[in-house]
Amino acid sequence: MSLLDRSGRTEPTLTDRYLDAVAHEVPHDRRDEVRAQLRERIEVDLTHRVAAGTPVLEAERQALEALGDPRRVADAAAGPRWLVGPRVYPDYVRVLRLVAVIALPIIAAAVAIASGLAGQNPVEVVFSALAAVAAAAVQIAFWVTIAFLVVDRTGAQPPSAKQRWTVEDLPKQARVAVSLGDTIAGVVLSVLLIAVVLWPWQYAVSAGAATVPVLATDLRPGITAVLVALLAAGIVLDVVLYLRGRWTFVLATVNTVLDVAFAGIVIGLVASERLFDPAFVTALAASPTLDAGQAADVVTAMGTGIAWSVGLVCAADAITGWVRAVRART
Repeated sequence: MSLLDRSGRTEPTLTDRYLDAVAHEVPHDRRDEVRAQLRERIEVDLTHRVAAGTPVLEAERQALEALGDPRRVADAAAGPRWLVGPRVYPDYVRVLRLVAVIALPIIAAAVAIASGLAGQNPVEVVFSALAAVAAAAVQIAFWVTIAFLVVDRTGAQPPSAKQRWTVEDLPKQARVAVSLGDTIAGVVLSVLLIAVVLWPWQYAVSAGAATVPVLATDLRPGITAVLVALLAAGIVLDVVLYLRGRWTFVLATVNTVLDVAFAGIVIGLVASERLFDPAFVTALAASPTLDAGQAADVVTAMGTGIAWSVGLVCAADAITGWVRAVRART
């Protein structure tokens, strides 16, 4: 009988938690193979330690700690990395994600607000924010990669290697499908969208001219309140997902309902030509660089772009939720 066979136990063993932690970090098509190899390796080590007189539970703890951090075991099993070596790669990915998740939304919001205050129209504001985010993302990726390249080549110890790994470092839940980075990104995106909905976007034909509202004034407060409520519900869902630690079919259903409702309202407003205020269209037509036909084309292009963007993002978010819910069940 295998020493790892703990029939009748309701809680996962240390080995079960260790194998789940490793499997969570490797590609799906290799999880069963990696689990089987590691289980055999752990059982061999455990057998030798028990034969030497060590109690089973203590032997299991020692065998797992001899293997080390499951994230590093998973990275070794996944194959070599080329630019940043496996010794520092887990820390590199975590730092890159953390910096990007924190910095990029702040940069996007700061540039959008500054551009709006400078009198740019909504299209210019969006493109300014996107350009700033793209430039910042390249800089973040470049400098974080350079930093870890130096750490890897010089043999310096990454932050996670400064302390010896023990089984106390194992996650309490074997599978955590919702990371803190995912949660922060979701909350920040929802907050930015709420700001976009509530922001009193104004447009002026020329410097010193009177401004007119961009979004239709009859959207407030009814439709605007519904959109804000949907986005706020999305924030609550993000927090619930993080606290629960994984997706479920119920949460995926709620997420889909929120996505469909938000996208449906926005696309419906665009299709019925109710998203933009008539005064905005008139102001565009009065611009010295556009005639009435060109102004109508610009408004149509803006509406189409918004509708497609919202539709694709919401569809991708809903599909991602269902994929993660299915994976959490397997």
